[in-house]
Amino acid sequence: MRTRRLITLLLGVWLGGSIFMMFVATQNFRTVDRLLVSPPDPANKWIAQIGHDNSRMLLRYMASEQNRLYFSGWEWAQIALGTILTAFVYFSPRAGRPALILAGLMLVVAVAQATLLTPRIIGLGRTIDFLPQELQTPERSEFWRLHHFYSGLEVFKLVLGLGLSVLFVWDRRNSLRVRNVNAIDHAHHGHVNR
Repeated sequence: MRTRRLITLLLGVWLGGSIFMMFVATQNFRTVDRLLVSPPDPANKWIAQIGHDNSRMLLRYMASEQNRLYFSGWEWAQIALGTILTAFVYFSPRAGRPALILAGLMLVVAVAQATLLTPRIIGLGRTIDFLPQELQTPERSEFWRLHHFYSGLEVFKLVLGLGLSVLFVWDRRNSLRVRNVNAIDHAHHGHVNR
């Protein structure tokens, strides 16, 4: 029973962390635009000196660097969570093969993101950070292609996690039903007609 609780705790932390990171990544960039719409007076003087477009580019660069740091750290945390989760699922007496496959796939996706996609996305992002947004380059096209693929993998990982959650909830309900039926069949329940 403790193993099941640890598995659901790890799964909840993983899924909650992933959803939170999606929120953080989008809000970092939206904050730049919100700030530039109505900057405080001291910032307004600096923005006027370097220009609105240059200020936006610089602030978006800062937001990008923050996202790069957050995502890199979160991906390695996911690998740790995924390794522990998969080990608990593997050694859980009630978890079946489907649960192990889902946990393993989540871990594989996290490893692929951290080792293959993110380093390439970060490298491409840094090459296009200070280019005008309207300028289309092969690097920018590849960046967005990889970014969309990464986002698709993130959604896939969430679906796998929700599937794993459903397996544990469904299995828990069945195990409670079996446990209640078996509890009646004990020898000290003499009032049960046989």
